Amino acid sequence: MLKEWNRTFLTLLPKVEHPELVSQYRTISLCNVLYKCIAKCLTGRLRLVLSFLVSDHQNAFVPSRLMSDNGLITHELLSFMNASKARKRFYAALKLDMNKAYDRVRWDFLFRVLKKFGFPSYWIHIIRQCVTSVSYQVLVNGSPSASFLPQCGLRQGDPLSPYLFVLCMEVLSALLVWAEEHSLIQGLRISRGAPSITHLFFADESLLFFQVSPPSCDHLMDILKEFCELSGQIVNLQKSFDKFSPNTPQDYKEYLAQCLKLQHKPSLSSYLGLPVDLGRGKVSQFSYLIDKISNRLLDFASLHLFVATKLVIINYVMIASFNHVLSVFKIPASICAWIDQMLARFWWRSSSTSRGLALRSAFLLHLPKGLGGLGVRSLGCFDSAIGQDPSSFLGMSELDGVQVRLTKDSWVPGSSSIQTRLWNDPQELMDDFVYWKFTRDDAFSTKSAYALLIRQLSASIASASVPPNWWKRFWGLPILPKFKMLGWKLLHNALPLCSVLRDRGLLVNSMRVFCNQHGTISHLFCDCSFSAHLLVCGPMGFDRHLLSAKPSDIWFANLVSGFTASSNWEGLTTLFSLLWAVWLTRNHIIFNQATCSPASVLQLAAAWVDRDFRSRAVNLRRPIPLISPSLQIACLRGDPSDDLDVCLMFDGAWLAVDNCVLVLACLGGLHMAFRRGVRRLLICTYCGVLISLVSHVRSADVAYVWLLRDISSALLKFTAC
Repeated sequence: MLKEWNRTFLTLLPKVEHPELVSQYRTISLCNVLYKCIAKCLTGRLRLVLSFLVSDHQNAFVPSRLMSDNGLITHELLSFMNASKARKRFYAALKLDMNKAYDRVRWDFLFRVLKKFGFPSYWIHIIRQCVTSVSYQVLVNGSPSASFLPQCGLRQGDPLSPYLFVLCMEVLSALLVWAEEHSLIQGLRISRGAPSITHLFFADESLLFFQVSPPSCDHLMDILKEFCELSGQIVNLQKSFDKFSPNTPQDYKEYLAQCLKLQHKPSLSSYLGLPVDLGRGKVSQFSYLIDKISNRLLDFASLHLFVATKLVIINYVMIASFNHVLSVFKIPASICAWIDQMLARFWWRSSSTSRGLALRSAFLLHLPKGLGGLGVRSLGCFDSAIGQDPSSFLGMSELDGVQVRLTKDSWVPGSSSIQTRLWNDPQELMDDFVYWKFTRDDAFSTKSAYALLIRQLSASIASASVPPNWWKRFWGLPILPKFKMLGWKLLHNALPLCSVLRDRGLLVNSMRVFCNQHGTISHLFCDCSFSAHLLVCGPMGFDRHLLSAKPSDIWFANLVSGFTASSNWEGLTTLFSLLWAVWLTRNHIIFNQATCSPASVLQLAAAWVDRDFRSRAVNLRRPIPLISPSLQIACLRGDPSDDLDVCLMFDGAWLAVDNCVLVLACLGGLHMAFRRGVRRLLICTYCGVLISLVSHVRSADVAYVWLLRDISSALLKFTAC
């Protein structure tokens, strides 16, 4: 490997707010792009065998293993330790932290480990080139220093380093397993049939569990000492500590702590960001989530973000930041309600100094976008849905038939003669099966469970005048996100007008902006002579009869539907730009005592039209080129070069039917051809997706998966198809 490919910059990231020591910085390696490509290829091959080489005690960077498993097992073990009342058996948990774990890995130890695992010599040679040919340059105030060559360590930032480190930590895991097999230490067993657990690893985050006694402490320290001498690791005594079960006498605790040479703490507090050492007071244990959300909201509040940006931050930053907590523990309802209230107030807040006035109910924000809401994730419902088993929903009276034993007759639309003839033969019937009917592939998912819980509460909130299909088209319009937010507030009467604020109990003066009448949403945008003149006599010339429709959501929905039906995206953009310009002008008049004219409003609207065309939404309005369909031929049975007896054709293009009816027609044609003695068959259909459905039965919709299985069975009867 060329050494220029492996030249690396080191950037120092502070671990604390005001670092004073070198150890308070985290060194991140900025590797060369060519080297990263090489390392990615090696990592892809190493991942294929990693789960066979690494024991179940290590859950970091191993495919199909989760970090939440470590947190859940740790919580169970600590609960057992805290409840232990035995007089002669005492337990301890050690939390070990390795000082600069990646930087201290010895290279000779790493290559010996790879050889013991059975990797071929050529592979070890490639890994040796990747690890030992590196040269460093430290970035100091953006300028690289003189290069130097390391003598040990793995780089943080190298795609290969985490997997190599996991293999090195497997040596410590093997030493602990060997010590338990030879009765040098004894792990924790929470019941008679439960496995004995001595350690849990997540990369360098190590937890050790054992029954304490002076000999076991000495053996454990000998194991750690031997591993450190082999690998070059050093236990960080400042961050490592032990916890004993409450039944351990106090003087015995002090003696054992001296044997372990570690500090003693009464609680393990958190592990991998999870509060694993929980007591009865769950609210106090999870109150740190409120502080975490509050601190992050303070940082975002000063940025003057748009409401559309706030939605992304709430769903994909705030709530996603503790998804790993939700996957392990049930958060108290009071904590969930408090966080939901904080997030809703953050969305309504207009500045960092305002408290945020909610003009609509909080649940309207949590309602899915297809039902007229904003899709803000409700933490309470999401916590109930995540990690749940489908059987937990069966006790709810509103969800009768969530899991149903399915028969063929229950899924075929209508009762056709084809259906009756197909299933007269008892041998062709399929057994009933259990499925989750709220997903297309009949598999339970957190997303479907959350949507189910939200849908139960949506009957009284959804707008009756605007159907769900309209909302789905509205959120897919190729316009700016702030225009969509304006339309949503307009339809839900959520704009902070004087009439709306008075309905919320606020004492505000009635401001007459454009004319001498009080301002409501209908009046501001269509009834007012100033606004109506802009819409009717402006560049688009909207129909006055559409503007006179009541209530306000009717005329607005009709205008949007008219532009959408004709794909007039330019007119749609002009409509929203005019409404946005009217709203901005109204605010400037009230808060800045500005003056306006129809020409200034039209000029402002034209600027927003130009901004919309220059945004990324303009790409959605480009015409999609028409691709002429090519003839798809698939040999499902036999040799395609054979002469075929009959050409079977079925077509449903003249009728708006779904795939279930087309699959049923294909099955009926196969049975009819077989009964008439045809064994070499050609099928012609306009449904090109039918080939993929028959080829991938497992991923098909549960509505007709049994029909596809019958087609696969029927094809076995033919010589060629």
